[in-house]
Amino acid sequence: MTDALTLAQAAALPTPELAERIAQAVHDPAGADASNTVKTYAAALRDVARWAAEAAVPSLPMAARDLARYVDDRAAAGRAPATVSLYVTAVGRAHRDVGLPSPADDRVVKLALRRMRRQAAEGGHRQRQAVPMRVEHIDAALAGLGDSLGDLRDAALVTLAFDTLLRSAELVALRAGDVQPQGRDAIVRVGKTKTDQDASRGDVRFVSRATYARVARWIAAAGLAPDAPLFPSLSRRGQGDRMAPRDVARVFDRRMPGHGFTGHSSRVGAAVSQREAGIPTGLIAQAGAWASDAMVSRYTRAIDAQESGAAILARRQGRS
Repeated sequence: MTDALTLAQAAALPTPELAERIAQAVHDPAGADASNTVKTYAAALRDVARWAAEAAVPSLPMAARDLARYVDDRAAAGRAPATVSLYVTAVGRAHRDVGLPSPADDRVVKLALRRMRRQAAEGGHRQRQAVPMRVEHIDAALAGLGDSLGDLRDAALVTLAFDTLLRSAELVALRAGDVQPQGRDAIVRVGKTKTDQDASRGDVRFVSRATYARVARWIAAAGLAPDAPLFPSLSRRGQGDRMAPRDVARVFDRRMPGHGFTGHSSRVGAAVSQREAGIPTGLIAQAGAWASDAMVSRYTRAIDAQESGAAILARRQGRS
């Protein structure tokens, strides 16, 4: 194990070195952790380090009462509960990975987190959800696309994102050979995902026949070898390396402007659309490789409310 990385040191380190040191500190010398997770933890540790310096308290080891104060201060400043909770998790992990007890496990910290969530709920705070992307949005975008390489790539990207419910980082990690015909439709074999970091489950997602036709047309036009990135960057100089995850949101916004879509919109929209079609929550969770039904329910709660007991009663009584 590397020497302990203190949170105060983390705040002063440049980003590349910080990411490398954090990867080592979490027993990941080969960089096996998802890069986005490492970056998020780096941001968390820097934020906690700044707070600790201002409060003149030790950051590693950090006392549980100080971490609870951090939660209270960030909540009072209007930070999202989900962000603060994630940052507390990062602090706990940093302690455990250098052999120290985690202050995040202490009751006083858990009470602070619970208090923060309750106050946020009472104040009307809700975690922002990505705007759902619908089939009609995609169809309108496809109608305006032509035969250029950029248009073919983006048509394949948008439709594959919706069919597979893959996250942006998972989409851009695909290779051309990962998409394969299967019966009347196709499948995509996914490597590492957020919930399957070592690809031990061999995740496979459904791809519709129409989407596969667009993907195949793009691969042929671009001359992609099976091991080439499925979605490379494009410029006047030709094809570059694989797209960055943030580029997925840029494609969505460029092809479907005015909706405020993010890189998560296709995943949310597919889940919502499936629920509207009457597909059971368990099958939606399977389609999106969610570890539990709870996340699906978060996305579909507005639709589920329309099928609640109160809604059914109102319709039967002619009040709705």
